[in-house]
This record gives sequence, structure tokens and C-alpha cells, in this order.
Amino acid sequence: MIGHMDIQGEPTFEKEAYLKLISDRFNELLKKNKFTSTNKFADAHGISRSRVFEFSKGNLNISAWNFFRICEALDMTCEEFFKEMY
Repeated sequence: MIGHMDIQGEPTFEKEAYLKLISDRFNELLKKNKFTSTNKFADAHGISRSRVFEFSKGNLNISAWNFFRICEALDMTCEEFFKEMY
């Protein structure tokens, strides 16, 4: 788990750490699918270049809709995207 416990002993999560994990997974999948750049991926699938680039750097918490589109472009479900992370 990424984060720590709050005063009541409940886990808290660090947004930046999770975004980094997700961006690392995305970049791994780009390579696996032979995309040499985020721009080529974005252009091939009609997704904003800037959103894809920022997502790949872990700098952007994208909308669920854009995440669904990215997963669809990678020919996988959202569940499959996260499955390999844990």
C-alpha cells in the first residue's frame, strides 16, 4: 500500500504515488504495443496529445472517460490495466 495511516488508523493514500504507478503501467503498455511516443498513440486513437503526455508522466489525474478510451485503445479492460499492478 502506498500511503500511511491517519490518526484513527485508517489508510491514507498519496495521490502522486498512485499516479506514478499508473503512469509506469501505461508506459509499459505503450512499449508492449510498440508505440514509440505518446503523440503517436494519441493521434492513432483520437485522444488529446497533451492529456496522454501528462498522463504518461504521472502529472494528470484524467477523467474516467479518458481512462476508458485509453484502455480501449490498448485493447484491454480497465480491470486488466490494473490487474498486473498488484
